[in-house]
Amino acid sequence: VPRFGLMLREGVPYWQNVAHPRYVEVTNRWREKNITDLAPSELLAGINELTDAFAHHLAALMVSTMGPTAGSEGLFTKVYEKTALRPGEPSAPTFLMGFDNMPIKSEKALYDLAQWCESLQGLTAYLINTPSGIIAAQVDQADPPEDVPVEDWLEWQARFRDYLNHYGYSIYDMDFSKPLPMDDPTPIIENLKLFISVEGKNPYERQQAYAERREEAVASARARLRGIKRWAFEKALKWAQSQAPLREDGIAEIGLAYPSLRHMLQELGRRFVEAGAIRRPNDIYWLEAAEVKAAVAALDLSEPAESKFEAIRERKTLWQARKRLSPPAQLPPGKKYFGIDVEKTILAMSSDSPQGDTIRGVAASPGQVTGIACVLHGPEDFDQMQAGGILVASITTPAWTPLFTLASGIVTDIGGPLSHGSIVAREYGIPAVLGTGVATRCIHSGQCITVDGNTGVVTLQ
Repeated sequence: VPRFGLMLREGVPYWQNVAHPRYVEVTNRWREKNITDLAPSELLAGINELTDAFAHHLAALMVSTMGPTAGSEGLFTKVYEKTALRPGEPSAPTFLMGFDNMPIKSEKALYDLAQWCESLQGLTAYLINTPSGIIAAQVDQADPPEDVPVEDWLEWQARFRDYLNHYGYSIYDMDFSKPLPMDDPTPIIENLKLFISVEGKNPYERQQAYAERREEAVASARARLRGIKRWAFEKALKWAQSQAPLREDGIAEIGLAYPSLRHMLQELGRRFVEAGAIRRPNDIYWLEAAEVKAAVAALDLSEPAESKFEAIRERKTLWQARKRLSPPAQLPPGKKYFGIDVEKTILAMSSDSPQGDTIRGVAASPGQVTGIACVLHGPEDFDQMQAGGILVASITTPAWTPLFTLASGIVTDIGGPLSHGSIVAREYGIPAVLGTGVATRCIHSGQCITVDGNTGVVTLQ
């Protein structure tokens, strides 16, 4: 407790000036190496350095920025509700919307790419009429599709690769064994098509509308505050607005090292296959650290590596069984997190079934919508997301953000008022109920549901 104030004051500068620059430097250094020329022990050293840099960055992010960003919004909400909020006035999150962050920048960059594509008739027709999965498989294809000029195709490839290099490392979760959006950009291409066909909303216009609404709310509150109330409001508002973009920026960059890390692990896995230790390169993700170290030592000495075929088979079977378990709402267990009451979230997540035809969770983004549920368990299901559908998932991370453009509402098993899904749903203006604990088990794809982001209730029909 005595050091909490110090963390709030110095945490963000530490992340910005120390942890994040170090993470970028280590990532860039290993990205530039020709890994096929490295010995197995050198590959392992690089993998260890990247994971250490990732862990240091993540720890700094969680400790240094999550506290201030969550605390500043919580404080402003309380100050605003006690000093300026009146019936009919906008809620506290309105004052923190319309700012730039990585997910918003990513969406605007994709919109810009779509605007460029629209000027090229042959390329536009190809993108609109070709399944996104096929386009994703042809991103690196040298020969252009029929009716697309060579120069247009080459320029499209360069621009799309540049987009993936800037934003395609967003993670689905922190398991670096899973492919990244840059590995399978199908959902990104789906969003690009929406923008080209003018079905997707202009992100610049949406952001500008939220910024204007924010400034109107600030001006209205200021006009009726005086003295100590005005001082408290201004101080809390300034702090909260300065922290608002940091949470999403930090979360979006968690996977910065993952492309290099996965590339190096794949190369090491390929060598393990040649040595007879595993059946396929991706099986390296099923090995324990000590096993990888032992195999590397054997390879450096040109000795046979111990076969791990059976151990990997058993671990895959165990993993499939454990996938059916529900994770705890919070670790360590408790009723509060950074002073925020999470008891309702925990109670909801501990339930095994809905209460009648309703599921309760956290009211994370206001509004109400009725639509068809699209229950997605991971990126392998992204092609099942329908425009206008309600996204139902266990949890969302930055790599899920492209689906928010398609969704009319969000429901998750895990999450709260300050989680990624909540922040992004508010920025996109769609209702969200998070932290239900049971949504993906009780809701079925194709089912009609109503999401009430004002009360935190999902009604099954």
